[in-house]
Amino acid sequence: MTWNVGECFRRLPVIGTLSVSLWTGLLGACSTPSNAPDLSGLTVGQDYDQVVSITGLRCEHLSDSGVRIVVWSYEDGSSIEAGIYEGTLSGLTPSGAHAERRASGIRNDDISADSLHALLGDDFATVDDASDRECRWRWDDGRLLATFERGILQQATWLSADGGDPRILAEVTDEVAMLLAGLDSPQAADRYRTLTALSPVADPRVADAVIELLQTETDKTNRGKAALLLAQRGDRRANGLLLQDLQEPIINVDVLRALGQIGELRTEQALRDALHRQGGSRIQAEIQSARARIRDWLGMPAPDRR
Repeated sequence: MTWNVGECFRRLPVIGTLSVSLWTGLLGACSTPSNAPDLSGLTVGQDYDQVVSITGLRCEHLSDSGVRIVVWSYEDGSSIEAGIYEGTLSGLTPSGAHAERRASGIRNDDISADSLHALLGDDFATVDDASDRECRWRWDDGRLLATFERGILQQATWLSADGGDPRILAEVTDEVAMLLAGLDSPQAADRYRTLTALSPVADPRVADAVIELLQTETDKTNRGKAALLLAQRGDRRANGLLLQDLQEPIINVDVLRALGQIGELRTEQALRDALHRQGGSRIQAEIQSARARIRDWLGMPAPDRR
């Protein structure tokens, strides 16, 4: 009888914390499907769960770095949330009687992500993924190798069992577009990392995307990062979007420095008004520096100290 690996996982008992090697032996008793399913639906940008829906199997991890959060939900409404860090269980939070029974005996003692699937079942959802992974799926007719960056599929390659040439099923052809997609992340830290990666990229789409981000971004650190990116490009479109930051009780220093590079006359006037609302000497000094740069660019005398 041929079992799906997920079915194998569900049939294995939950008997507490087992070593990775023991679980590997148990899983080895389950044969994989004889042939791979239709993999033509694989495309760059899919998340891990979308790829699993196409392959029908959870992957074997060849490497696993970063952080992700996965959740198991059961019919009685209970659930288990697990944090996975560097491929290993870092925290387990059951909610509900059934979930607590399933999770009982599981400790954070070197439990790998693959072993955790065996313990809790293969039906889980990835709710947050900031991991980089290399994955492998195996069938009798070949193997699928895939790489994920920040939880998103970057490349998928088919290796036929008959020894034929590798076949690329999905591959990034526009690196900039992939980076820009990170600006849509709901996680502020992901958006910051994306802005950092985009800073040296000379592509007109970058400035347009960052202008769009500034229209909705609420994280002050990210607003400062975006402001500097645009200022480095001399993009004065950001000026109007950054004036609202001068109304905040605490003004981000990077915003002030950016405004000093791309500000206009109205910016200098807004900075002067903001100066009287700021009590910290450092922020006041940054405001005055920004005013001086703008006035110099406009051919005006240096600002007074009031």
